[in-house]
Amino acid sequence: MNEINYEIIQQYINGELSNDEVVAFEAAIRANPILAEEVKLYKTIDREMQEQVVGKANATDVQSSLQVLTNEFFSTPKAKVISVKKYWWAVGAVAAAVLLFFLLRPAFNTRFDNAKLYAAYTKDVKELSTEVRGGNTDSLLSAAAKLYNTKNFKAAIPLLKEVVDKVPESKEFYIAAGYCYMQIENTDSAILIFDEIIKTTSVYKSRAQWYKALALLKQNKIDSCYADLKLIPEGADNYKDARELMKKIEKR
Repeated sequence: MNEINYEIIQQYINGELSNDEVVAFEAAIRANPILAEEVKLYKTIDREMQEQVVGKANATDVQSSLQVLTNEFFSTPKAKVISVKKYWWAVGAVAAAVLLFFLLRPAFNTRFDNAKLYAAYTKDVKELSTEVRGGNTDSLLSAAAKLYNTKNFKAAIPLLKEVVDKVPESKEFYIAAGYCYMQIENTDSAILIFDEIIKTTSVYKSRAQWYKALALLKQNKIDSCYADLKLIPEGADNYKDARELMKKIEKR
């Protein structure tokens, strides 16, 4: 991939690509370190703009936020060095965001959008291991993991549940089945699975709590979502995301 298509990068970041397009694009990211670096930079700027610009109430706050971004990405020689290409692309990204802020400013004051938040927090799938050690059970695990990792959620569910039936301690595969149910619009079944794991002492308990909160977010049960987010302990993998989402709920 010699030319970087920033439109596709933005569509990927915004969750606008189809499942097949996401699979193809993520394969391209793994195969192309330059593309991977560009996507990482874009995610950083996108996150900074959302946190420091979109959430601001007035033009003065926007200007202050832009100064922070400018200092971070385009500062003196003591700061990180980026290529000329990245420099001008990043300048363009920030400028475009500022322009959109003033042109679409009323949109920033719209109601809390649970669907968009759900899509943002479930965009990245924590992949399952496809390593096969031998034997029928391991082959089943590998087949289930491959379907899940390629986002073939509907087809993955029966295999994931079969894994759990044969290897009850495979809680990661049980969580994956719940995640699949969420992604095919069956959040009630997903919550039942997450509740079962939450009642255990499994190391995946906190992740199940996080996914349950997201399922409740998808159902627009915001107060229940917030209550579950509060139960995620400090140090858990999704603790930072949980606190971030709680703040967004508090501001709605």
